[in-house]
Amino acid sequence: MPRRKKGLLFKLSLLPWWVSAAIAAVLWGGFVYVFPSMSIESPWSAILVPLQSKASYIGMAVAIPFLVTAVSSFFKRRRKRRLLDRQRSLESIRDLPWKQFEELTAEAFRRDRFMVIENAYDGADGGVDIRLRKGGKTYLVQCKNWRNRRVGVATVREMFGILAAQSAGGVFIVCSGTFTAEAARFAKGKPINLVDGEKLMKMIARVRCDSYP
Repeated sequence: MPRRKKGLLFKLSLLPWWVSAAIAAVLWGGFVYVFPSMSIESPWSAILVPLQSKASYIGMAVAIPFLVTAVSSFFKRRRKRRLLDRQRSLESIRDLPWKQFEELTAEAFRRDRFMVIENAYDGADGGVDIRLRKGGKTYLVQCKNWRNRRVGVATVREMFGILAAQSAGGVFIVCSGTFTAEAARFAKGKPINLVDGEKLMKMIARVRCDSYP
């Protein structure tokens, strides 16, 4: 099934809420304070000049979608924080639907002081579920919420190829289960971090304690 790209407002909803709020404020301020004071001399002046008297209404109409997105982003972030805080065992993680497993992983990295860019597609972006930024480098993350299946070397090889193609600083492959011995051997000595279920649970416990001393 082809991946369906989401629109701008959906992408903004994946970012911190204040990003959308700031865009709304700039747009509103531009229409309310800048647009009415502009001297318009162009073929469009017959249309634009009458609109200057309605600038405050236009500004509000343009800003409202971004304000709604800011509210949506705020509640999404709160839901993801609660999702992480509820996880007390590996079994509860393995019971999560695949999308919530991705969100849980993203929230864990976010609390570990990474800048997190979640996928704006319906499916994985060419094998990459999450992108991270830290220390000027980009890291790629693939999530595998497999309860009864170990992650094999084919997945690790695939991510190593994507790493090279995108010139990323490293790769994290996160699963709720385990990796095969062959996968571990291939990753050894490469910028590939294999995070199995046990390591993920320890990471969640650590970042939860860091967030709530």
